[in-house]
Amino acid sequence: MPNGTGKTTTLTLLRAALSGAASDWTPDAVRAMAKKNGSDGPALFEVGLQVDDKRLTILMNFDFDTGSVGYKTTWGAGQKAGFDPPVGVKRFMNKAFVDFYVFDGELADRLLQPKYTHAETAVESLFQLNIFRDMERPIESYWERQTQHVGAREQRGHSRRTNLLRRWKERREKLYHEREHWDAELSSVQESLRRAEEQYDVQLSQDRGRQRDVSEAEQLVTQLNDNVHASSRSLLEQMRDPHALAEGFADLVFELRETLDNTKLPESAAREFFEDLAAESECVCGRSIDADVRRAIQSRARSYLSSDNVSVLNAMKSQIADVVGDSRQAPAALVSRRVAKLDHESRALQQAKTQRDIVARKVEEPDHVLRDLGQQIGRLKIQRETITERLKAYNDRDEMVRLDQPSTVDIERVFSIETVSDGIERLTRAVEEVTKSRGLSQKRDLLIRVLESAMVKARTAITDAICEDTNDRIGALMPHNDIRVERIDGCLKLRDQEGGSAGETLSIGYAFLSTLLGRADQHRLPFIVDSPAIPIDLAVRPKIGELVPLLTDQFVAFVISSERNEFVPSVVRSGRGSVRLLTLFRKGATDYENTALASQGCTVTDDGMVVTDEGFFETFQHNTE
Repeated sequence: MPNGTGKTTTLTLLRAALSGAASDWTPDAVRAMAKKNGSDGPALFEVGLQVDDKRLTILMNFDFDTGSVGYKTTWGAGQKAGFDPPVGVKRFMNKAFVDFYVFDGELADRLLQPKYTHAETAVESLFQLNIFRDMERPIESYWERQTQHVGAREQRGHSRRTNLLRRWKERREKLYHEREHWDAELSSVQESLRRAEEQYDVQLSQDRGRQRDVSEAEQLVTQLNDNVHASSRSLLEQMRDPHALAEGFADLVFELRETLDNTKLPESAAREFFEDLAAESECVCGRSIDADVRRAIQSRARSYLSSDNVSVLNAMKSQIADVVGDSRQAPAALVSRRVAKLDHESRALQQAKTQRDIVARKVEEPDHVLRDLGQQIGRLKIQRETITERLKAYNDRDEMVRLDQPSTVDIERVFSIETVSDGIERLTRAVEEVTKSRGLSQKRDLLIRVLESAMVKARTAITDAICEDTNDRIGALMPHNDIRVERIDGCLKLRDQEGGSAGETLSIGYAFLSTLLGRADQHRLPFIVDSPAIPIDLAVRPKIGELVPLLTDQFVAFVISSERNEFVPSVVRSGRGSVRLLTLFRKGATDYENTALASQGCTVTDDGMVVTDEGFFETFQHNTE
């Protein structure tokens, strides 16, 4: 399949059909699947699978007018609306796991990136470690049933609190799904932005002068932006002090310290005040002081201005001296200077951004490719900022929510997962108080901790074994390379290095997947790969070609002509005669069309041709290559 034939689109549709993911696509994403220059009507995409000698069919119905996708599932004798695979294979048919057998170089790279958790997710799905989490649900359900057995007097309060707790838990689950959706959207936008910026840089590098002008303008913006952030942090830190914002406050605090010094507080009061008072004949209130009153004053004196009070007064005086100093005007003057400095730097930054945009427009104006890429980058950056801001609502704490009165909170307007979790904890304690089920809840918590510990131990043992087998395969694929996997912690963590070359990354991906899919017990999953050998050295390609057909009973590879060398022959040998070679290309290449029509097994579509002749496969684009 040459570039532009639809490899990426086909892989995207396969993943969606095998995972049900298109139900969450935006209308724009659905319409992007429409065939260029094709009809505006509906479209179908169908995938058939064999599961336990029965046929499973997933049908996707695209409605480009509404921007929606409807699923139908046929299993056994009946057809159901929606995506509904049988239970036995459902754990392999979800978005987190489908990517591991509908595979491309992008996923191989993500296996090594800390911000993704693909490797660990695949291990958990394959070995069903999520069963430990599933076991927590009936434990929670049992506890909830037990808490319903309360007296009539308490039933009303119990029902109210239980219903409120249930709504808060439902809200948290919804927020988890929403955050997961926006995390995926952000990853997609960031990846699109990275590619667009790479294309922009490649296009720009064709003219060194233009590249230098843009780079200098961008560097100045970055430098000034760093200056603004540093000045802002410094200013905000000083603005925490009230006396730096209001000189009058500094005057009052300083006068307080002087008053304490003039009255010799706390020393004189602590030592002399009550002694002098006891020696007088008359109290400060005007009453006479006789012998009994004098003894009372002397005995109770230690109850006033005790050592703790003296320490507080001394600390107060010391801190006033340290913070305000001898000049009440200096802190406020410093804030004013920093405000002026920040204002100057902000104006300089804005001017630099304007100049950068002018330079970019001058560079892009005569080059329509750069102009389109620049506009695309601008749109993607706005999308990234919008999604990032949206994710803050889910990740940051909402200090405005009154958790001490959860019944008054409009939970549908709360997006902070941390805040909702804290509210659930409060409400859980409230339910426990009503039902007097503290002992039972402690047992529930203990059992859940046991399940979580068991899951961690199981995952550690499994991932250690997978790492060992993966490294054995890496050694066989690249015997002269010491790159190895140290552990699986979300992603694949390499030993003593962060990453590898594109060829090394793809080889590591194959080694990991061959180990993973080889442990799928009785299940033999298909393995579908886009451009399986492009970044791999010619010396390694035969080993990869020999390995991948052994991973599963069905291996499908979308290759371009440059991948035939050293890769396809080894696949054919390893496949032992059960290999079909198909050639797909768009109409327009007249010489190839004539040859294809003269070949055996040629099928003509509206805009392309499919040829099953192996000789045609071997010679297609050979001269160009």
